[in-house]
Amino acid sequence: MSEVEFRDLKGMDEFLAAEQLQRVVWGEGDVPDPADLMMVLQHEGGLVGGAHYAVAAFLPYTWLSISGNSEALGGLQIQNSVSGLGDLTVVPVMLAWKAANWQYDFLMPVYAPTGSYETGRLGNTGLNYWTFDPIVGVAYSNAKSGLAAAIHLGYAINTENNATSYKSGDIVHIDASIQQILPLGSGFANIGAEAWYFDQVTCDSGSGATLG
Repeated sequence: MSEVEFRDLKGMDEFLAAEQLQRVVWGEGDVPDPADLMMVLQHEGGLVGGAHYAVAAFLPYTWLSISGNSEALGGLQIQNSVSGLGDLTVVPVMLAWKAANWQYDFLMPVYAPTGSYETGRLGNTGLNYWTFDPIVGVAYSNAKSGLAAAIHLGYAINTENNATSYKSGDIVHIDASIQQILPLGSGFANIGAEAWYFDQVTCDSGSGATLG
């Protein structure tokens, strides 16, 4: 998406479940997924304008081990390992309007550049720019039939990396899921499917920008 790094915007179901909200740094070589230890703070408030209101914060601890081949060094293989606290995600607004089996959502995740970042380093725990990601969506859940479905649309707005004067383009992302809970013996079975769509809709800007 830009330079050699991008933000991995997780699906809505994973987000609300406080699962990994990870940043991934891609190099030219093998880059394993970072192992993130999430510290989560969530507070559910009362009703605001008829909507259920909550706030949340997520702070990852990330381990990265990256290897690749450097064209500048004649194809020499280089590698690096880095670990530490990643970028903080704050959700100051989480609103949900409920009507029978339906729920209508709005939330505003904000990704703050609190993780470690060094220009030219092979792997960083932070991305050194802010992202504002307003999300709207609708969900359906029927306790009697066991059917649940949801779809959410987000627009991620990135700011400039002031260490490189590079700005990644904005992203439209959609995630959808459907699941059916079925009785199975003395318990239940859950079957379903999830889908995601990502599209960069504005161009990168800055020295060497080619994407978008």
